Amino acid sequence: MDEVKNRRIHTRLALQLDAEVEVDGTVVARGFTRNISFGGVCVDCAPASLLVVQKICILRMLLTDGPEPATITISAEVVRTEGNCFSLRFRATDPDSFNHFKNIMVFNADDPDALLAELERSPGLQVKKD
Repeated sequence: MDEVKNRRIHTRLALQLDAEVEVDGTVVARGFTRNISFGGVCVDCAPASLLVVQKICILRMLLTDGPEPATITISAEVVRTEGNCFSLRFRATDPDSFNHFKNIMVFNADDPDALLAELERSPGLQVKKD
């Protein structure tokens, strides 16, 4: 486990947000984030077996309840599935989602300045402008 942790570029935070994953226009998984970084996320859900490694998907992290919840939307790639958990590597997001995501990460970090410095060194995901 230490080897895997040492290979990671981004600090992971134990942050639980409601999440759903869409593949080809259909929501295929709903659950919650287990841990998250600027490079990716581990999501708990049942069953994770509906996702296939290397599949491109859309992750939505739900920030509010209701029929039209505020969301953070990120394009991602499935990199691992195991039991009721799957891991995604972030690819790209829009500026609004990135700003919400960055603010949530910084607010929940033990050392916000270090996390921001890490983000400057290695952004993890591409921010696409319209």
